[in-house]
Amino acid sequence: MEGKAVKFGGTSLCDARQMQKAADIVRADEKRKAVVVSAPGKRSRDDEKITDLFIACHHVKDETRREALFSLIQSRFDGIIAELRLPLDFSEEYKTMRTLRGDALVSRGEYFSARIFAALLDYTFADAAACIFFRADGTTDERRTRAALTERLARAPKGIVVPGFYGSTPYGGIRLFSRGGSDITGAIVADATDADIYENFTDVRGFLLADPHIVEDAVTVPLLSYRELRYLSAKGAGVLHADAILPLRKRQIPTVIRCTDDPHGPHTWIVPHKERGVGGIVGSTGYTLFGVERTHVGDDPAAIGKIASLLSREGFAPLFLSQEPDTVTFLLRHCDFARADALAVALQNETDAEIVTVRGGLAEVAVAAEGFTPEMRAAVWRALETSGVRPCFALCGNEAFSLTVGVQETELHETVRRIHESLAPFVATPDA
Repeated sequence: MEGKAVKFGGTSLCDARQMQKAADIVRADEKRKAVVVSAPGKRSRDDEKITDLFIACHHVKDETRREALFSLIQSRFDGIIAELRLPLDFSEEYKTMRTLRGDALVSRGEYFSARIFAALLDYTFADAAACIFFRADGTTDERRTRAALTERLARAPKGIVVPGFYGSTPYGGIRLFSRGGSDITGAIVADATDADIYENFTDVRGFLLADPHIVEDAVTVPLLSYRELRYLSAKGAGVLHADAILPLRKRQIPTVIRCTDDPHGPHTWIVPHKERGVGGIVGSTGYTLFGVERTHVGDDPAAIGKIASLLSREGFAPLFLSQEPDTVTFLLRHCDFARADALAVALQNETDAEIVTVRGGLAEVAVAAEGFTPEMRAAVWRALETSGVRPCFALCGNEAFSLTVGVQETELHETVRRIHESLAPFVATPDA
């Protein structure tokens, strides 16, 4: 396709006014022919996302409460339709909606959103159930998906609107991607339609160097590599789903993250390679540090195997930080105090450890940068020193790419702010 694939997030479609903004963006460039949409998001901080309302409908047992939730969802969509003055009537779909459960029910947020947006644009609605296909093992059937999307786009007079977040199973049912999966749908559509450019519109001005909830004046990173974005997304950066990067990187489709409220303002280009420059800083909580101490434990392959096997059985993927002759240390996430105590006892029994130490309440601050220079690393250490933070652990990634430090959860925000301040001068420009 000689054109652009475009994806709009939930905040960009939260109400009629935002939908109109998004439609104006599409109309401003005739190359924007394939559009993917999320379900409407929050209109204010105290509001609820449509997807969360559908999830509540699935779980609620009380039929009166369930009907109240359905009525709330229905009024939300009907309000958007009325304000946009669209000739749509979802009465029959609303009846069907009330009979659904599971993935089929939760997918209706994107379904109704795409129906509305297609009517607003006068584009063709392309139901994801008929053009995004899963295999039995949960992977995407790229051949069938490509054929279906290509055919629908070729027959569309102007363009297509595809609901994100779901597709169909080999048995005709609805299957969801993981939460945030509309990003994956957008990337699949860009790949399958051979888009020249993939544009992802969200509620922030591109990819920010740090979480704007922590750093109010966080700078936009103009240039980001696919490797940086995947790493940072996997660490918790919320702009783009980590798995959405895979089809884009494979095809090396030029990708840009823009803000719906300021489409011509600061934005981020994602490129296959860049020479150097900081990509981002991500902070996350919920870590616990374990230390297993015993003479020669670090030299004992059987002991290391027992530690890894025990943690795997318990559903943990440990991050091993060090393996010294008499001490092995590793990091676990989402391990509460009771479970940590039980693991400590089990580790002591499995390895005949003399001591097992446990330190909870830790946070991780991860920094990614292509060509991570000594000057950048020094800037991170200076930031920690000036803030009075003493790291609990530090880990340098391979190939001068990443640096991770552990701090107390209470120190996380201050640490991120100080590191942002110290690394902002090292952000790459589009000419880098």
